[in-house]
Amino acid sequence: MQNVALSILAALALLVLLRYAQELFIPLVLSILIAFALNPFVTLLERTHIHRGIAAAFVVTLMA
Repeated sequence: MQNVALSILAALALLVLLRYAQELFIPLVLSILIAFALNPFVTLLERTHIHRGIAAAFVVTLMA
């Protein structure tokens, strides 16, 4: 009986933790998806001998 109560308590604690971590995970996942989406444009500019950092800043500026 003690294991069941401990498992329920751990599950509830995990749900509360995920609820508060949502503020961190959603922007993190969105930024990763945007980085994957913009990578082909940065690579294209890199092929034209533009430094990757400058190309990335240029692409992000165009998106704004």
